[in-house]
Amino acid sequence: MSKNHYQALSKSQWARLRKQVFTRDGYRCVLCGRASKLHCDHIQPLVSGGSETDPANLQTLCRGCHIQKTRREYEERNPVSPEIQAWADFIRAAFK
Repeated sequence: MSKNHYQALSKSQWARLRKQVFTRDGYRCVLCGRASKLHCDHIQPLVSGGSETDPANLQTLCRGCHIQKTRREYEERNPVSPEIQAWADFIRAAFK
């Protein structure tokens, strides 16, 4: 991704928007309810055309949920070939 979510907003504007989203979401992860290590996540990723600044496209996620969501989004955009998946499955099974 060539641009980040700070490009359209200054750091202080992003901090205010992030605080607005955290307040709206009760300072809890909207997926699991955790109240620590919070991130402000773009619901529709910027690389998929999601708004950088619209609070409706932002949600509060804990670090773990944010990592899982980002991984799923990456895997959807970059599917693994059947050959690589078979190799990964083989390696996982061998080290169980």
